[in-house]
Amino acid sequence: FFFIVMFFFLLMLSRYFSNASLNIFGGNFQIGGEQSYTFHQVTVTKSNLYEALQRCMTAKQYRSAVDSMPAQLKTEEALRMQDSIQKLINFPWENATSMLLNSMSESETPHNPLDSLQIHVGVTKVTLSTQDFATLEPDSLIRKYQLDEWLEKVTVRQGIKAIRDQRGFINRYVGSMGWTILSAIALMALVLWLFYRKRNPYYVEHFIFLIHQQAGTYLMLTIAMAINSYLFPLDGIWLFVLGWYFLNLIPGIHRFYGDSWGWAIFKGLFFISLQFIMLILLFLATLLFVFAIF
Repeated sequence: FFFIVMFFFLLMLSRYFSNASLNIFGGNFQIGGEQSYTFHQVTVTKSNLYEALQRCMTAKQYRSAVDSMPAQLKTEEALRMQDSIQKLINFPWENATSMLLNSMSESETPHNPLDSLQIHVGVTKVTLSTQDFATLEPDSLIRKYQLDEWLEKVTVRQGIKAIRDQRGFINRYVGSMGWTILSAIALMALVLWLFYRKRNPYYVEHFIFLIHQQAGTYLMLTIAMAINSYLFPLDGIWLFVLGWYFLNLIPGIHRFYGDSWGWAIFKGLFFISLQFIMLILLFLATLLFVFAIF
């Protein structure tokens, strides 16, 4: 039953992340909702950010080519025409891209993101020229910036790959969540075994108990997500599911382990808090692992 529930839960989770996007710039490494900026009918989103950066850098190269023209070709009419083309074609893309990058960054130091970008994954930060980021392959960037540290190489190589194919990266992350949840259940079953190893000496007893408890919780979460997606928005969906889990876990501990209601409530609160921390750490670890092997 648990694995059937997990199948539908991951299906709904995939639907939930269908419009998600990736951010690795300016102090952030996270998967979140889609974000966009529109300027003069040009819309730049997180999903098409890499293509927008390439277009902006092509415009920059075009301006450099115009500036390097012989003086006799730089007539007033020619320069006015070039300026009109830039404002009509390139300026909206540059403006929208710059606004989006500034909104994605946590940096308090003002700078033009079309000049340089900072890739930030975990504790590793790598600053690159935006021109190089948009035009060079990862291996060429590693050689040019003399990145010798393994983490720096992984950050650049995998960061560019993930930004180019954000949908593939997010789908792989969502697909790995089933294993993450199973790992969390296995670890929390170990905690229960440490609590009750004299009363219930076999680890598998605690694992089956948790599988049963988690099946109900993820079933309620799946139903709530389906209602939120297809029928009407549910406010406080996570508080509802957490409350359901708590009210379901306490009687379970009381019946299965024979604890008094007071001890069942105390241990239930401790267990839920520990499991919440465990899930956050495992989801972050899974995100970094998927990023490293993507």
